[in-house]
Amino acid sequence: MSGSRKVALSGVFTALCVTLLFVGSAVSVLDLSSAAIASFVILIALTETGPGYALGVYAAASVLAAVLLSNKEPAVYFTAFSGFYPVLKVPLNRIKPKALSYIARFAVFDICAAAAILFLIYILNVPTEKKWYAILLILAANVAFAIYDLALERATVFYINRIRKHIFGKRR
Repeated sequence: MSGSRKVALSGVFTALCVTLLFVGSAVSVLDLSSAAIASFVILIALTETGPGYALGVYAAASVLAAVLLSNKEPAVYFTAFSGFYPVLKVPLNRIKPKALSYIARFAVFDICAAAAILFLIYILNVPTEKKWYAILLILAANVAFAIYDLALERATVFYINRIRKHIFGKRR
């Protein structure tokens, strides 16, 4: 694929990410979901254009979402974790033994989740709950991350084997 086509495709992927994050901003119960779904767009960008362009899509979508969205929570979730994780997942999957790979993935998630929570509390002044509630929230978030991580793997296989040929034709 030519460089100009990758740039144009990256612009489309960026617009799609920002649109999905806008939906999460407009409907507040979809803030986490929209960030996760937008990360699937990053996954497709990674597959079609490579890691450099996928990170460019992530960066551009993060900046645009931070500037344009009225409710910043989807932008924070996307910027803090779900936007770059599909690109980071590739090298994390290569870590051997597999148990160490999972430990690294969960460590990345927990560090990013803690950073996002602190940002929401201390910068955006989102109200906090009791401390025991926060601990339960982190545990539930780790379960959700395990499901999300598995969904990314399955979505990659599904996209490459079933969808890609219908969108971009036979290649590779």
